Amino acid sequence: MYDLNLLFGKLKNYWFPLALLVFLLTSVVVTSKLNQQEQTVITKASGNKASIDLTSNVHSITVLSTPPSQNFIVPVFIDSNNIEIVAADIVINFDTNYLKLLDIIPQSNSSALKTFLPQDLNGSFNKTQVVENANGNGTIAFGVMSSTTESGTFASSTGIFQLSSLQFQPLKLGTTTIAVSYVSDSTADSNLVAKSSQDILGNVTNLTVAIVSPTPIPTSTSIPTPTSTLTLPNTSTSTSTPTPTSIPAGVNFHFKNEGISSQKPDITVKLRLSQNGNTMYSFNSLAATSAINGIFTTKISNIAPGTYDVYIKSFAHLTKKFSPVILQNGNNNIDLTASALLAGDSNGDDFINAQDIGVMMENYHRTATSVTADLNLDGTVNTIDTSMAIENYFQSGDQ
Repeated sequence: MYDLNLLFGKLKNYWFPLALLVFLLTSVVVTSKLNQQEQTVITKASGNKASIDLTSNVHSITVLSTPPSQNFIVPVFIDSNNIEIVAADIVINFDTNYLKLLDIIPQSNSSALKTFLPQDLNGSFNKTQVVENANGNGTIAFGVMSSTTESGTFASSTGIFQLSSLQFQPLKLGTTTIAVSYVSDSTADSNLVAKSSQDILGNVTNLTVAIVSPTPIPTSTSIPTPTSTLTLPNTSTSTSTPTPTSIPAGVNFHFKNEGISSQKPDITVKLRLSQNGNTMYSFNSLAATSAINGIFTTKISNIAPGTYDVYIKSFAHLTKKFSPVILQNGNNNIDLTASALLAGDSNGDDFINAQDIGVMMENYHRTATSVTADLNLDGTVNTIDTSMAIENYFQSGDQ
C-alpha cells in the first residue's frame, strides 16, 4: 500500500492536474472491465424511473423569518429504482431574494458516491465555490462520482439513499420553491448516471418553503415560478448566405485545443460565423490539421468580407466565441490561439458534467478508443484526460 501523504508531498511542485491524477487513481477512475462495449454517446434511458427528492415525503415546510432567522436543512435523496448508479449531477434552483445557501453537507457514508465535484487544489470538494456561485445566480450545481473498490472495480449504489444536505437561511417573508433542474430530454441539467452510461433520471420532487414571522401576520402570498435555468447550447445549423459585395475571402483559422501541445492526427470541428446575432455561415464537419506545436488549422472559402463573431467547437472541447474577427478581401490568416478551447465535452452537448466523465470511464485505459474520450489525443484514456474534464466541470460553451 502506497503512503499517499508521502506521494503527494513529492508531487507538490507539479501542476494541479498531476496531483489530481494520483487522487483519481485511488478514488475515482473506473477500469475498462466495467463494460467491454465502447460507449461514446450518453443518452437518456427509456422508461426512466430513478428520482431526486428534496422533500422526505414532506412537500412543504414553514420556517421563521428574521429576527431571529431559522436556518433549515433540505435533504437531497436519490431513489435509483434498483438500477446501479455510478455518478450524479445535482442542479437545484432557488430564489436568492428569499433564501441564502449556507452550506452543502455531503452524506458520504450513505452510498458509494463519495467524490464530490468540483474540487480544489487539495483534491477536496470545493463547496465554497459552489455556495458562492449559488448565492450569485440562484443555481446550486455540483457533481458526485463513485470510487474504485479494492478489487479495482467501479463501485455503485442502488436503492434509496441521502446524497447530501443543503442548509439555507430565510431572508424575507413569503413562499418560495426549491426545485431540481430537470428536463426530460436533456443531459445538461440534473443527471443520474447508470453503469451503462445512460442518464436514468425520470422524476424529481421539489420543496415549497413558507417563510413566516414569529407572530404570523395575515398576508397574501403566491408561489413564484422559478426563473433560474440552465441555458442549452445553440445547435442551430441554419445558414443565411449574404450576397458578396466584394472579392470573397478565403480564411485559415488557427486555434488551440486545451491539453494538446504537439502534432496530432487530423480532427473535425464545427465552425459558425455570425453578424448581429444572425448565423451567416455554418459548417458542421470541417477538417482541421495540426502543426508540430499542436496548433490546429481549418480552412473555409467564399466568405463575404466583413466583421464576424466566430464560434469554434472542437472534437471534445466547448464552443468558444472569438469576436470581433475582421475578414478582408482575398486570403486571410486568423490567429485565435491566445485562448484555448476548454477540454472535456466527450458527449458533444457543449456542457461538461458527469455524463462526459462517464464516457471517459467507459474507455479508460483502452488504446483503441473513442477520440472524444481521449482529450489530449495521446492514444489512450487515463487520468490526464479526466483531470481536464474535472477542472472544467459545469462549464458550458459560448453561444
